[in-house]
Amino acid sequence: MGQLERVLDAERAGKGIFATVLTLAIPPGPVGPGRPITAIRAGHPGMLLHGPGALGTVDWIEPPGGPALGLHAGDWPQYEIDLPSGHGLLLLTDGLFEGYSGHGTQRLGEDGLLALARSHAGLPGPAFVDALIDGAQERAQALGGLTDDIAVLRVQRTAR
Repeated sequence: MGQLERVLDAERAGKGIFATVLTLAIPPGPVGPGRPITAIRAGHPGMLLHGPGALGTVDWIEPPGGPALGLHAGDWPQYEIDLPSGHGLLLLTDGLFEGYSGHGTQRLGEDGLLALARSHAGLPGPAFVDALIDGAQERAQALGGLTDDIAVLRVQRTAR
């Protein structure tokens, strides 16, 4: 994070520019007890943990974080995550939940995204991601669609 902040400082055009980031360090080989994934968060929202199965589970994970890059705080705690086999971590940009939800000027928000995700928890990884994006877009459609870009990445631990 420190190096990313130095690059931002060197490349930004004005002092008011900042960036939020959530990174994962995934060790090579099997991930599990004793080999956790390390998350570092700089002002960025958390992520979803998507469990397998016909019923599936979804939880919001909000690791402890530091301030956004560009604010010169320089302290970003590390958070370890044990990812069970078959489970996926879904990283996303805030554009997925900051769009209007179709109820006046109410936004979907993190709680609305979690409810949407839980309604599709039984879907396998790729279909789950598509259902979240489609659901957010459908809810925002009546008010002109989503107002920000969307990026979604799902990382899944598989059995050997």
